[in-house]
Amino acid sequence: MNIKEEAFEGQLPAELTNMIVTPNQIIGLDEADIKQVANRRKGKAFILEQEEEDYPTFMKSSFKALGEKEEVKAGQYFLLSIQTTGSTLNMEDINHVNDFMDSLGEDFELKWGIAQLKEGAKMRIILLVS
Repeated sequence: MNIKEEAFEGQLPAELTNMIVTPNQIIGLDEADIKQVANRRKGKAFILEQEEEDYPTFMKSSFKALGEKEEVKAGQYFLLSIQTTGSTLNMEDINHVNDFMDSLGEDFELKWGIAQLKEGAKMRIILLVS
């Protein structure tokens, strides 16, 4: 698993926005969703890409790694984009997402979406936190 971190303040770079707002969205995210999370706030983007590990291991280890980040623990506004090339999400995957969000407590706002990737990583998870 490869984790990239990128700080932002007030708005996202166009490249990151284009990674989130894609044409092949099953559950869509748009620029208004991004603005609600990033607008006039400091935050961090976490981009996780599947490498050699299998799909279930990637999902489980990604949300575990995100849950250990101090910026995530302190966040109030979240945008989560899950992107895959071919596989679809199953109930176990959704349980990983639910467990992760449950670990954050009760006082937060979440925007989320699911999209299909055309190329690149087998799976990518993008989490914006502010």
